[in-house]
Amino acid sequence: MAQDKSNVKYAAGSIIQMQGEKPKDSIYIVQQGTIRTEWILEKRIEDTGPGSMVGLISAFTELPPMETVTALSPVQGILVKKAHFEAFFKSNPTIVKKIFQTLAQQRHNLEYTLANAILRVDTDKASPQLPTSTENLYKLGSIYEKFGNNHTAYLAYKRYLYYHPGGADARAAEDRRDALAINAVEQPEYGPADVYRKYPKYSVVFFEGEPGNEFYLIRSGLVRAAKIVDDKRAMIGMARTGNIFGEAVLFADQPRNYTVIAHEDLEVLTITEDGLMNMLSTTPKMISHLMYCLAGRVWYASHRLQKLAEKEPGNRVLGFLALTLETEHLSLNFDGGHTFYFGSKELVEMAGLSDEEGKAVMDPVLASGVLVEQEDGKLFCPKVPSLSRAFVLK
Repeated sequence: MAQDKSNVKYAAGSIIQMQGEKPKDSIYIVQQGTIRTEWILEKRIEDTGPGSMVGLISAFTELPPMETVTALSPVQGILVKKAHFEAFFKSNPTIVKKIFQTLAQQRHNLEYTLANAILRVDTDKASPQLPTSTENLYKLGSIYEKFGNNHTAYLAYKRYLYYHPGGADARAAEDRRDALAINAVEQPEYGPADVYRKYPKYSVVFFEGEPGNEFYLIRSGLVRAAKIVDDKRAMIGMARTGNIFGEAVLFADQPRNYTVIAHEDLEVLTITEDGLMNMLSTTPKMISHLMYCLAGRVWYASHRLQKLAEKEPGNRVLGFLALTLETEHLSLNFDGGHTFYFGSKELVEMAGLSDEEGKAVMDPVLASGVLVEQEDGKLFCPKVPSLSRAFVLK
């Protein structure tokens, strides 16, 4: 049987990986020496040593690397080919946990910067992110109520009272909860033993600031993730069937970093750290799938930051559509039609546009038929190449 890994050395000054080169088919795990990783899009540099992994995101997503890695000293490590991932992971559970920790932390670090970029807030001048604990659920409820999201606000007040029945804002939370209860729709309550869960449309799976000990794999449905920055709401993104969310609470040792709402009727599988490790022996293919999902979301978030730097609203939208196609290994030159997993309202929010900017950009495109809003609320493009002409800078 072929070896699942090989020993590889790099001399000091060698380039181990170049940002934008062809997708990797392996990961390199450093055992000795120091490497420098430069994330061009994020303008960030980090020097690390043994245990560092190179090519992780590119190998799982089959997309070009988003970072350049250089050997600062003589480096020695092991190279694991993608064809041998499952066998290697099965015999190295510690490395599996390390991979999840690395990807979850990268994704977590990107989210606050991403939220500021969506809202066009200078990260250096932004206020601290609001929800760092459940004590902020009352204020979170008041913000959602101000937005007119009364159902979400009702649930936030209710969750606050669950965690802090005698808290400083308990009386006010009771008043607002009761005032909104008339039109509220109750959602299922689940415990740790409930591995399979169903949430009706508009249910809140969790709020930012809440604790947790599991993450979620979407079996069917669609969710949207939002974050509050400077009392404004930024849509971090959406996730659909087969994807995961909520992993930072386990692997980045952080409370929930955003609020997740069911955009459609939702069915999920909850996965704890113990459950994940058990999958190594029972369903190793699932481990690879989960890593693929998480790596894809890190790659997507990093490249989305670049698209959000675009000042012209039409180009912002076009850049976001192009990035979405790229994650599905398509391009704006794709000779065919394509259904996106979001509608025009979500597209405008994720592109970080105001309602007025969104209307000015989207109305002509929808009127011309370049994009069509379907009955299920999702956008369909009959001819993908027409997008570039429709959003061209006037």
